[in-house]
Amino acid sequence: ILEYCKIYDNDSSYGNQLNGQVITIINRSEVVGRPLAALLANDGARVYSVDVSDILVFDRGVNLELRKYRVRDCGEKLDDILAKSDVVVTGVPNANYKVATKSLKEGVIAINFSSCMNFEDTVKDRAVIFVPAIGKVTTTMLQRNLLRLRRHATNWKINTKRV
Repeated sequence: ILEYCKIYDNDSSYGNQLNGQVITIINRSEVVGRPLAALLANDGARVYSVDVSDILVFDRGVNLELRKYRVRDCGEKLDDILAKSDVVVTGVPNANYKVATKSLKEGVIAINFSSCMNFEDTVKDRAVIFVPAIGKVTTTMLQRNLLRLRRHATNWKINTKRV
């Protein structure tokens, strides 16, 4: 999705494809939210990872001086972070949770990967691109990847027993 939106720069060197981008992920699950934050930070983005208890920053330091991402506490409020985010990704599994459109930066890319809509109906007033749902596709791909991992793990055990 980020490649299609021209946020992910394939012409940049490895680890710099998202340099200068500010991305907020509202969900820090071990299945999607945290791994996505790490992946995007390793590609050069400053990622704000929002959970019910706190907000963390995943980044590679000033001018990407670190080879691997670091995680730090964030002292900012959610509305302040949303106002400067180029991309906002939500995955809150609660139909009552909504990101307020007025909190979003003009021209934001808004992506909802929850099975519930996490943005207000007016999100298109601010978002240049709005992806309303990828939850079912995400779930299907995760299940496929889990089956592949299981198959690879089984093959690895069989092959190591022969040696």
